[in-house]
Formats: sequence, C-alpha cells, structure tokens
Amino acid sequence: MQFSPELRDDVAAGAITVSFRLWSRPKVRTGGRYSAGPVEIEIDAIDLVPFSSVTRADVRRSGERDRESLRRRAAHSGPIHDDTLVYRVEFHVVEEHPDRVARGARYNRTMATNEKTKSPSQLIDERIAELGDWRGELLGRLRALVKEADPDVVEEWKWRGVPVWEHHGIICTGETYKSVVKLTFFKGASLADPAGLFNSSLDGNTRRAIDFPEGAKVDVRALKALVRAAVALNESKAKR
Repeated sequence: MQFSPELRDDVAAGAITVSFRLWSRPKVRTGGRYSAGPVEIEIDAIDLVPFSSVTRADVRRSGERDRESLRRRAAHSGPIHDDTLVYRVEFHVVEEHPDRVARGARYNRTMATNEKTKSPSQLIDERIAELGDWRGELLGRLRALVKEADPDVVEEWKWRGVPVWEHHGIICTGETYKSVVKLTFFKGASLADPAGLFNSSLDGNTRRAIDFPEGAKVDVRALKALVRAAVALNESKAKR
C-alpha cells in the first residue's frame, strides 16, 4: 500500500493504523502483507463503508486532523460525498525491511543536516522550488502576503518540513497536499473572520485553516487582515 511521504514515518511508528481508499475494488486482502515504505504491514480488516460512518477515532488513527482533511486525502480518484462508499482498511506493522530502514535513516540524517546548516527561509525556498507546480507557486505567493502583512514576521521550519510564520508565537503554517495548499492559523478559532476565509478545521476549539485548491482566488486584503489580527492576538497574550 502506498502512503503520502508525510505519513510514512507515522505508519512505520505504528501511529497510523487505518486508511480509507476510494477503490473500484479491493486492492488488498485481510491477512495479506504489503510493503509500506520502510516497513511491512499486515491487513487486519477491510470493509466497504459510506464515508458518513467515519468516526473521530478513525480520523485520529488515519493521521488526519479532521474529517475534511481525510476526505480530501482519500479523494484521489474522484469526489467523496457522505454517501460515497470507501474501503476502510485496518492494518498493523509486522516487519521492518533493513535495506529500506537504512535508506530511511540516510534520508533522515540528510534532512537533519539540512535543518542544522540551512536557515528556515532557505529551507522554505527549497520547498517552493522542489514542488515545481501550482502548489509551489501558490505557497510562494501566500508566504509573500504573510510577510507583507507583518514585515517583522519570523520564518521557521518545524516538524521535519512545515513552513511556519511566527511573531510572539505561531501565526500560521503553510502545508502542501496533493490537491490543496493549506494555511493553518494556530489561534484561528479566536480570530474574527468577516470575509469567511476559514473553510477547514472548523470543528476544533483552537485552530482554523484555509484550503486553497488549484486555481483558487486569494482575497489579499482579507488574508492580510487575518494575519495582522493573529499577530495582534499573539502580542496581547505576550503582554500578560
């Protein structure tokens, strides 16, 4: 079974044990063993279920933040509605492949070296360049708008590959997925959003996110206002 690069470490660590797939037919079988990056997994169960049956536990076990993030990741072959049937695949890690572990260790050492020798801004530059498609272009544009809204913003690089913008605390992060570029505001639930930019991670008590699919229009004025509001909130908390 294939997993996105950002999920592979959690699969290998056993933190992800459920995956939802929009398949026309099952591509794995119960009891079967399959390569998953540096590890081998064994399928415990596979069931065809409506997406509406996805539980919070399923979301957590799949490594996603919320049901909408899970919906987007699973929608690689077409749109997923609540009544769309998807395969729920439950699995566990059974074996590590030494050669793959060695390659993974070399990759992690390279990443760690890069993070020690390069500045966060350089790493973000590289991320934008290596994407090489609309996502890189959009991430670069959103980055520029954040910096225009707050010239004193500090760029950071956290969690092995996530661009972060800070000012007296985290303002937002810039994440890239197959079908969206996501800006996650860490204290978004406490921010006024009169333009209705937030369209993801709406159920939590703290964070809010904006998903930008390919071709999405960016409300520059509203986005800058949101960034400034996040900075003001961080500053108000820092003064207490």
